[in-house]
Amino acid sequence: MRTSLIETQQIDQYLNGEMPISEKLLFESRLLIDETLQDKLNDQVKANALIKEYGREKLLRDIRMIEGKLFNESKYKTFQTKVYSIFKLK
Repeated sequence: MRTSLIETQQIDQYLNGEMPISEKLLFESRLLIDETLQDKLNDQVKANALIKEYGREKLLRDIRMIEGKLFNESKYKTFQTKVYSIFKLK
């Protein structure tokens, strides 16, 4: 289990460009000869993309929720008026 964690950390460092050049060269040579490591790298790339997409979607949901509150609740009427006057809306 510990070896797997270390390998995952190395893959993350490699993908994030945080690996020293000597370690990077060694890691890249391992990638050339170790298909399992290549598969793990590809899986990590896919996982990172999914995590990033989920984060974007969650942020968008949060922004829309806040927007809904700010522009629909009467307690924020002063804020609404200021924003509308800045952009000459309504």
